[in-house]
Amino acid sequence: MIFGCIGFFRHFFPGANPRIRYLSDASYWLYIMHLPVIMFVQAMISTWDMPSFPKFLIACAATTLPLLLIYELGVRYTFIGTMLNGKRTRKQSPA
Repeated sequence: MIFGCIGFFRHFFPGANPRIRYLSDASYWLYIMHLPVIMFVQAMISTWDMPSFPKFLIACAATTLPLLLIYELGVRYTFIGTMLNGKRTRKQSPA
């Protein structure tokens, strides 16, 4: 199954994609930090009177988006980002 999935994606998505690379780099940060955030969000929305699926979507978005923002602003180009993914440098704008 694993080799089939790898073959599928290598065949249909052969080129590099910067967005996918960014999410791949951020995934370890999301994995490490999501648990306390998701527990907090679940506690906040557990009393809401609405179906479970919209609550699930809200909890996912309310966890992922802030953690991606924190990753970009406070992790990616710091020593934490270096420990997680190796050295990254910001793209220099042409002067």
